[in-house]
Amino acid sequence: MEKNDPIGIFISKLPEKFRVFPVLFGAVLIHLSLGTYHTFGNMVPYMASYMKNRTNPEIEMDQLLWIPMFQGCFPFAMIIGGFLSTKFGPRFGAFIGCAFMSGGVFLSAFTIKSSLLLFMLTYGVMFGAGQGIAYVIAVSTVINWVPKSVGLFSGLVAGAFGISAAIFTPLQTALINPENFVANSEGYFTQPKLLERVPRIFILLSIVYTIMQIIGLIFICDPPKLVVSLPPQILSPSNKLFRRCFSDSALIDPSLKWLGIPQNKMSNILLAEQISVKRRVQNPRKISTVEKEIFTETDVEYYFSDTSEDSDDILLDALEHADFGPKIVLKSWTFYSLSVTLFCCSFYGNLYYNLYKTFANHFIDDDMFMAGVFSAGTIANAIARIGWGIIADKFSFQV
Repeated sequence: MEKNDPIGIFISKLPEKFRVFPVLFGAVLIHLSLGTYHTFGNMVPYMASYMKNRTNPEIEMDQLLWIPMFQGCFPFAMIIGGFLSTKFGPRFGAFIGCAFMSGGVFLSAFTIKSSLLLFMLTYGVMFGAGQGIAYVIAVSTVINWVPKSVGLFSGLVAGAFGISAAIFTPLQTALINPENFVANSEGYFTQPKLLERVPRIFILLSIVYTIMQIIGLIFICDPPKLVVSLPPQILSPSNKLFRRCFSDSALIDPSLKWLGIPQNKMSNILLAEQISVKRRVQNPRKISTVEKEIFTETDVEYYFSDTSEDSDDILLDALEHADFGPKIVLKSWTFYSLSVTLFCCSFYGNLYYNLYKTFANHFIDDDMFMAGVFSAGTIANAIARIGWGIIADKFSFQV
């Protein structure tokens, strides 16, 4: 986490209900650029036509479908993004991701003239890796400011990712094919004017992405660490609250046993620096000068009091918001359930995103019409993401 980040400090001084919006603005700008991943299907006929006519006549359109497979490295890049954000701060991590993504697009203007392999590297691997790194960081910073409305605000950011194609698909088509040329019977464009514009579109788009990302990165930050006063008794093993909350295994909720945390390590986990306690105890009378840094979503100070009815609430809150390592996560059935769910949701969507225009070119002779149809679909996609977030906040993810 960034320490003493001036933007984070400035945002934290805004009224509580407005703090998330600067960070949301930055995340939306970044996701609008990352979401151009979904415009690949629109670009396939243009890229394949250029490479077949100017780079290598043996290149076929179906070979370019390896590119989205390489772009599919972005889920693994999310792990790198999480590491970079934790180690160096979210702005630096997001910068690395954005640089890879925009740099890959820029270099594609030259690799498309060279070979399919190099083009796969820049528009496939670099794009996908950069997208994954920046994607997860932008979302996490927003929800760190509003942990009580995770569904809504993560839905807004994801909605920006989804609606990006509605903006850039017509733009790409208008810049590459303003004459609305028709592809031949095999789905390739052969018009020299159109082909000449293909490499230049990567340079132009990379400049647009870079400007959006630089502006967005300004606001990518976590809430600053806050100092919370604690009664000194809680830090003493001789205190009954310490023993009950942090040492007595009888207070551990049985439903949390799946976490697989050894009882002898429970105290260390709960006393870790990054534990977040969200519920306020009703009787904050025992205040002292002992201080401890924790994460919170507001600048309200939270206190522990020596009251038995709150001890298990403190324990459960600490468990809920503590960070758990890969070994614990991999023992959770929830992890595997979510993985399968995401795979099923993404599988059919990627087929649609990547193949719709290649297929439709055999039946529809209006390039701009297809761009409009796809844009309408992505707008519906974005609205659904936001609507899903609202439902998840109100009920649950499962509902």
